[in-house]
Amino acid sequence: MIKNNVLCVICKCQSDKYLTVTDMLYGFDGEWDLFKCNNNECGHIFQFPVPNDTDLRNYYSDKYYSASPPQVDFNFSYKQNRGVWLKLNYLKYFLGYNHLSQHNFFPAALFGKYLLSKPMNYDTPRFIKNGKILDFGCGSGDSVSFLNYIGWDSEGIDFSNAAVEAGKKAKLKIKQGSIEELDKMVNYYDYIMSSHCVEHVPDVYRLFNSFYNALKKGGTLAIEVPNSDSLSFKILKKYYYYLAVPLHVHIFSIKSLLLIAKKTGFKNIEFSSYNNLSKQAASFELIYRKSKTKLFLSSKDKIKLRYYLMALLKTYSFNSSKGDCLVMKMSK
Repeated sequence: MIKNNVLCVICKCQSDKYLTVTDMLYGFDGEWDLFKCNNNECGHIFQFPVPNDTDLRNYYSDKYYSASPPQVDFNFSYKQNRGVWLKLNYLKYFLGYNHLSQHNFFPAALFGKYLLSKPMNYDTPRFIKNGKILDFGCGSGDSVSFLNYIGWDSEGIDFSNAAVEAGKKAKLKIKQGSIEELDKMVNYYDYIMSSHCVEHVPDVYRLFNSFYNALKKGGTLAIEVPNSDSLSFKILKKYYYYLAVPLHVHIFSIKSLLLIAKKTGFKNIEFSSYNNLSKQAASFELIYRKSKTKLFLSSKDKIKLRYYLMALLKTYSFNSSKGDCLVMKMSK
């Protein structure tokens, strides 16, 4: 399809070129075009030409962050895992994890709620005894490991061989693959979560149909993706940290995700968002570097304090729909 007649991959309406971007995070050479749907009821942003799975796999390596060994030791003391203690108290007091052994301490539960909880508790849902939970795009399995620790029958799927091997060494139930592995599990899971994975998948409708079929009736899907409705994206444009091309195929709007979810049969759809101040600060660091020969930000780079202050003043949003990361929950 020629670039002057590009149709939205979500709603099939006319889309126009929006940005030409370069990779600023992983060191890939080249430029990629992003198109934006003209339909006001969609507004989806996507790479065009849309890469296929083979194209995308070539961008990943054993050094990708998802291949780091997962955490398996959650024992807490004064010197280590103090955040775990706060989170366990929060889960026990607020989300029905009454089987957890530690004595509940309400001040700790309250601190855990306000310091550690994610929107709609998408990463630690209300407890279901003998519940089965899947982390799709789990990396090496940090979430799988913690969910097992707090009582879920948890497993993961990830396409990266290096990540899966790291998870298996930690004795976690992780399968290598993508949608084809998900398709094998019909009416199986009580809860599926997917954090910063859906935007990597070219055929998003196929993925959502597979999510739907893999859930038990009444089961819940919870996803977290970059948010094209965010204040930071509207201001930072091509320096928005979560563009992450060429690995990200899609930058979803709230409306485009609603279209997908409703078309695939999901109901009780709710959403929220949150800010990541450190990523906003990194974006301002990237703007500062734009005059340099190579615009690249290593994950080991320390961001200067002044960029945190700039982010707080310019791109931090208190609107529940304008944060960097969009979280959406829905039920079958």
